Amino acid sequence: MAAELDTMEPGNIGAERGDIGGGGDTGSGAQDPLIGVKALTGVYVGINRKSWARKRIRGDDGRSNVYHVMSRTCGGEIFLDETEREALVLVMRKMARFCGIKILTYCIMGNHFHALVRVPHRGTWLEERFGPPGAAVGEEKLFEHMRLLYSKAHIAAVKADFAKLRTMGGGMELLVQERVTAMKERMCDVSAWMQEVKVRFSRWYNRRHERQGTLWMGKFKSVLVERKFYTGTKSNEREPDVARVMAAYIDLNPVRAKLVEGAEDWRWNGWSAALAGDKEAIAGLCDVLHCTLKEWAAWGKRVYAEMVSERRSDIERLAAKACESDVGARRTLLMKIPEFSRSLVIGEFEDQAAGGGGNDGRTRRSRMVQVQGLTVRMVAGSARQSPR
Repeated sequence: MAAELDTMEPGNIGAERGDIGGGGDTGSGAQDPLIGVKALTGVYVGINRKSWARKRIRGDDGRSNVYHVMSRTCGGEIFLDETEREALVLVMRKMARFCGIKILTYCIMGNHFHALVRVPHRGTWLEERFGPPGAAVGEEKLFEHMRLLYSKAHIAAVKADFAKLRTMGGGMELLVQERVTAMKERMCDVSAWMQEVKVRFSRWYNRRHERQGTLWMGKFKSVLVERKFYTGTKSNEREPDVARVMAAYIDLNPVRAKLVEGAEDWRWNGWSAALAGDKEAIAGLCDVLHCTLKEWAAWGKRVYAEMVSERRSDIERLAAKACESDVGARRTLLMKIPEFSRSLVIGEFEDQAAGGGGNDGRTRRSRMVQVQGLTVRMVAGSARQSPR
């Protein structure tokens, strides 16, 4: 939340949770540079203040949605060093666990980042974790979930505040429930997740550099990724869908920028992390490939490796070949595809949806392109579009 202040002091880390890598010293006498992003949120002024979050693009249709989200530092002039890129990954993952969002893959560049995320259906997700609305055990389960992000002192302060309100009577129970609802509204919302990530990372970055002011350039961009829903088909025989292509496009970002020869050589993306055995990265790519962890070892890893196999040395040759082709010809993922970042929605739409009508009732421009043999329709949106 915009009003929150993370607990950055070393003394508060490790005392609350021993499993977050906290502690003042690393053993060699040097302080852990990531100590701030590993901290749990403590007690702060305005602890019960309500947060007003933006809404997502897509309405509540009873299923999860996939988004390509991205954000850039101010003017693209602030560049993150290696430690700061690691810190941003930690913050993204910590907030994803709290918000119920699954990171399918990501890429942290010097002055911007990309992530492909799955946002679950909020009602279903909340009921699975906290029980149906009004359940007696729901509040205690919520407090247990808060341990992913908040310190014991913070949770104790919230509990004490709730208890005090309930002793006052006179409809104060309704106020307690409003605050519980406000906590839950931060979950399963891509806008709330991005806001938390950017605000929390900015505070840590500013303290590290003893600076003030904004770090990020305006609102984040987002593209709703419409993926196919398969039935009755073996996962290793399915054709690539647009979410899979988008994931590969994100992981190949540093190759397109000519920073490395192959996607696996960039330490701060989902593919490289998966190759290193990172369980969260592997789980995200398994979601993209519609495969299980067992299938990942059997064929999933090989299939995705083929999708991100293009090399930096291929860029000039492929660019020349693309110039000779028609607009609708096959496009390589080493070529920049602006629609993947600027569209409102991308997906494989039926012909009757070709008009590109949005859920706001307006008709939007759309066009077709082929990427890795997959025909994709891209519905035009503002370059600065963020979920509403």
